[in-house]
Amino acid sequence: MNKQKTVDSKVLAILRECPETRYDDMQLILCYYNRYSYMRVGDLPLEDIVNNYKGYGLPCFETIRRARQRVQSLFPELSRQCSGCDCGNIRIVIEVSCGEYTVLCSVNVGEKEVILASNEQSTNGDKFMCGFAERNDLFELCSECMVSDDYIEIVHLFGSRVANEAELFKEQVEKLDIPITLITEADCIPDHYSKDINGKIIAIDPKVLKPEFQRADRQLYYVTGGFGASANSRGSAVFCTNLHTGKSTRYERMDVMGEVKPERLPEWAKEKAQELSNKKRNKDKER
Repeated sequence: MNKQKTVDSKVLAILRECPETRYDDMQLILCYYNRYSYMRVGDLPLEDIVNNYKGYGLPCFETIRRARQRVQSLFPELSRQCSGCDCGNIRIVIEVSCGEYTVLCSVNVGEKEVILASNEQSTNGDKFMCGFAERNDLFELCSECMVSDDYIEIVHLFGSRVANEAELFKEQVEKLDIPITLITEADCIPDHYSKDINGKIIAIDPKVLKPEFQRADRQLYYVTGGFGASANSRGSAVFCTNLHTGKSTRYERMDVMGEVKPERLPEWAKEKAQELSNKKRNKDKER
């Protein structure tokens, strides 16, 4: 299952060479499709691309977007305008009550993202800012913001917050009631689009996950549906339930490393998988 690795490496190359793609996913997708397809896909009608991207040997839009997020989390320098480039005023901007701030640096630790930002136009003693950011496709939110004109003071706060979040995350991991292990390709039956994975126990490729979440309790899922779970489907969505937390979520089929070999499942996962299977069986009987 090297497809995910390949997508990430290709996205990394594009982000390095084409700064304008760092903050415009449509530009990134267009560049990816034109560069890595055996034909210039960007010249084709959108409907043709949507219906036949697999035939052109290309990942779906969402897979490229997720790859961009992973790459930028590992290479923060690709999340802002590089010095000396002529790519215009490309930047990440967080809007808070005291103005607009350009993100200089950000670090993800667990569920938190700590940011260091600046507002070069400020004259009110709040030129630099450190806070916790929450971002998705709909909104941006920055909380617990501290501001100052003293860059070193804010950098020190930034470092302290990163260290504190890391310590809190470490404590959370130590409290887990299961062994900390990693599911690898050797533990899985390689995935292929010709396979139906509905009702199967799958492992998510660790490269899809943030470094601190690359462990079995974040990888193992029971597949509950989605077009992407069916064999030879044009869809890519795979709906599944986490074996450890019981929470439901969605991944792309390309995020799936494979069905886990029964003998390679951790004992705690075997018990959880049996519980989920029994629940599904009981629901089916009630219908």
